[in-house]
Amino acid sequence: MKIITALQVKLTSGEMIHVLAKGAKNIDAFTKYLQAVDLWTRLTKEANAQAKKLLEEAIALDPEYPGPYIGLAKTYGMDVFLGTTQSPDQSLARAFELVQKAISLDNTNGAAYSVLSWLYATKRQYEKAIAESERAVSLNPIRPRAICG
Repeated sequence: MKIITALQVKLTSGEMIHVLAKGAKNIDAFTKYLQAVDLWTRLTKEANAQAKKLLEEAIALDPEYPGPYIGLAKTYGMDVFLGTTQSPDQSLARAFELVQKAISLDNTNGAAYSVLSWLYATKRQYEKAIAESERAVSLNPIRPRAICG
């Protein structure tokens, strides 16, 4: 964790947008994705539910855009973190499915591996979490910790 924290670099707004928009072909999907990122970072039950809805809409608009899958995976993980799911195992399983879909769309997206690392850590599979975190950093060393993609 110390390595990841030490490697963090502050990006300009333009650089951040470029990273977040990677793979987007539909501006409305990208806009919904950005709105969801803002909601997700609030870390509340209500905001997480709204983010989930927006991300599902973004996927419907642009099913080949990996960002919303990564974001949606995080919302399912947040359901576990926030205690808002009746089945943590099912929520985590869905999160893993979604992040794997994002990876299938773009296996060079460091943010996807960052989320995968977080999910493994949530399941206390620390060796896998470390391996995926290292992969995330190797793919995108300037942005090892992604908010949502």
